[in-house]
Amino acid sequence: MAQYIAPTYDVGFKLLFGRENVSNDFLLDFLNSLFENDPELSNIKTVRYLNLRFR
Repeated sequence: MAQYIAPTYDVGFKLLFGRENVSNDFLLDFLNSLFENDPELSNIKTVRYLNLRFR
């Protein structure tokens, strides 16, 4: 049985876009397509991952 990842939930989003050195290309493509109409943000080349945990 196939399993799918739902990117609309926090866990699915982090699994698809939040893994450093694994999902960099996916995240860059997603961000550039999201901001393609904004000239200041439309050409993102690098991302930096921060390890933030809320307590």
